[in-house]
Amino acid sequence: QPPAWCRFLLAFGNKAVWMYAGLPLMWDVQASDRQAWLQDFAAMARDSRHLVLANSPYVAQELHWQVGFLPPVLRLLGLHTGAVHAPVRNSSVLVSRFGTSAALSECIFSRYRDANPWYPLDFVQLEALLYKEHQETVRGDDGPQAINGAQRWELHRNELKI
Repeated sequence: QPPAWCRFLLAFGNKAVWMYAGLPLMWDVQASDRQAWLQDFAAMARDSRHLVLANSPYVAQELHWQVGFLPPVLRLLGLHTGAVHAPVRNSSVLVSRFGTSAALSECIFSRYRDANPWYPLDFVQLEALLYKEHQETVRGDDGPQAINGAQRWELHRNELKI
């Protein structure tokens, strides 16, 4: 992703391209290059050497509307299979920090839980588990060591490299 990066693979000529479209076709394409990209994509989509799939019916219809090609859909989640998941920890949800938001997600989930005590699930931060595991591996003679000056996960604001 973005889809236009497939053009780099097309430069190899006889190599097959497998494109799994999940973003809009024009994502990150300069205005001056849009017409050429549409033509390249349409040619790629109709070439039997290449495979183009969409991650949702919406994206498939979007591609159909833009270039007249309706790709098959391979859903990101396999809900259509009817498979059943039986989690062992069914009273909690594992969540993680995302992007460059630092502790925003912890604050949001914590405040949500405070405001809705009836909510049946606890939010467990992946980074808190990683922090605890890392602390245990770097134990000193006097117990767990501080990481970047933080003795507890709640005080840690740096990236953990695993």
